[in-house]
Amino acid sequence: MKFNAHYMPSQMVKCILLLMGVAVSFSLSAQPCTGTTSPRKIPSKCFEIVSILVDACDGNNEGQNEMIRLDVGPMDVNVSGISVPKYISGRVNWGLNAQNPFLGFATYTTNTSNKIKQLNQSIKSAGQCGYLVAVNGNGKLPARSRVLIITSESFNPSAHDFSDLQDTLYVLLQKQGNTAGHFVNHSGTAGTRELILNYGGCGDTVEYERSALRKQNLSVGAEDGAVVDFTFSGQPSYTNYGCRIPVPKIVVKATTSVLKLCGATSFSVLGTVTGTPCFRWTLADTSLAKVTNPTALNTQVQLLPKSSTSGKITYVKVYLNAWGSCSLAKKDSVTVAIQAAPLADFSIDLAASPLVCFARKDGGGSVWRWGFQQKNDITTAVPRGALKPDSLTSSNPICRKYPPGTHWVCLEVADAVGCADTVCKSFVVPPPVVKPDSLIEIANVFTPSEPGDGYNDEFRVPCVGCTAFNIQIYNRWGVKVFQSKDAVVSWNGRLDNKGPILPSGVYVYTLKYALGTAPVKTMNGTVTLLGKP
Repeated sequence: MKFNAHYMPSQMVKCILLLMGVAVSFSLSAQPCTGTTSPRKIPSKCFEIVSILVDACDGNNEGQNEMIRLDVGPMDVNVSGISVPKYISGRVNWGLNAQNPFLGFATYTTNTSNKIKQLNQSIKSAGQCGYLVAVNGNGKLPARSRVLIITSESFNPSAHDFSDLQDTLYVLLQKQGNTAGHFVNHSGTAGTRELILNYGGCGDTVEYERSALRKQNLSVGAEDGAVVDFTFSGQPSYTNYGCRIPVPKIVVKATTSVLKLCGATSFSVLGTVTGTPCFRWTLADTSLAKVTNPTALNTQVQLLPKSSTSGKITYVKVYLNAWGSCSLAKKDSVTVAIQAAPLADFSIDLAASPLVCFARKDGGGSVWRWGFQQKNDITTAVPRGALKPDSLTSSNPICRKYPPGTHWVCLEVADAVGCADTVCKSFVVPPPVVKPDSLIEIANVFTPSEPGDGYNDEFRVPCVGCTAFNIQIYNRWGVKVFQSKDAVVSWNGRLDNKGPILPSGVYVYTLKYALGTAPVKTMNGTVTLLGKP
């Protein structure tokens, strides 16, 4: 009767094992990796030797606690058909006439069954889903199953840790009677060791070098816990699991290069998984994102529209899950904070050229910085990051006087968590228009400040070649706030240039001037004072 414990419902597995005379009380779950996920490889022949615990723990009783792990192929294997060939000096470590000849496989007793129960309880108490199934010497190993051979009925269940097991292992015990180690300590002096398990015309042979064994710190040397793992082609690799079952431990690690995402639509995740080929990426909330390729260790997470709302932080959590032969996953996760980036924008007002005013129209920002360029090298002029609060945040718009030509200005905006956006715009200041009868150019806006920032702080009338000059400025109620008969003396926005800056608003001026011997002329106009709001 053929069946596969890894790919059948647990109740059916129970029933079949009961029919075989095996007492069970456990729950197996289907292997979760399907479709494009690569499941573990299955031997094409009867079985493959995949691991040997060549140097066991438990002091003088090491020889009774060594282990061999097999992967069974596509057909059931009758345990009674497994044999070990005659010992060949210096080569075969376990066979007839060896220091420890093969004694055959045992039938479970109450004592040995209780040992298996003890190990299963340790696995269950650790919260793992692995399970050990006792198989008698006259029983069968199911097709596609994993098998653990322990070298004596007298093994010590406390000598090795089974608690992190996530596989189902069918356990065979060699009959008791051996007294020494099989694979390292009591099998001759040969450097090359060979293990042969026959099964009719099938079976498997593996070789390893005693000199290549590893200590528990993984340096070269034989020490308790030394293990040799084998590929199906017989290629050995040397490791040391310590006083632990010789099954690769499932280890999962998920990483990402970014923990905060501003205005982007995707991010990368990278995983490492050892001990199993079965893994998959999943999301804590599938309404926020999707994983491009859930069965690739290096993949992308694509954000969905719901994941980002301006001014609100959303956390996207991604899990990397890995499984043995049962359904409980080992997992690791990464969490990325998602926030919509603020929008940097502003307008440019050239109406008072050569005085140019810039008004912010940004959204979602709490910190900003202006960058004023004389050329279009905006990358150098406004580096990204290292934002500082703008000292002119109370002035909106900001006005500056420019010479004729093309100029650039940039605005960088950031929010409270550091997401930023920058926009740069160019503008052209036209050449001044020279009046036919004078060289007077009068601005209509100025921006006094305390302390002065050196940009358009005063209202001045550049009267080139004037022989007469008299300017009087009035507020909207007709009160004179400033007067000067010297074109060099400008108005700083205060009453008679003293005291605090006057309120923002429109002020009226009357200018009387004369050029050379020409008669005195009168000019009336207005100027806007932009001060504190």
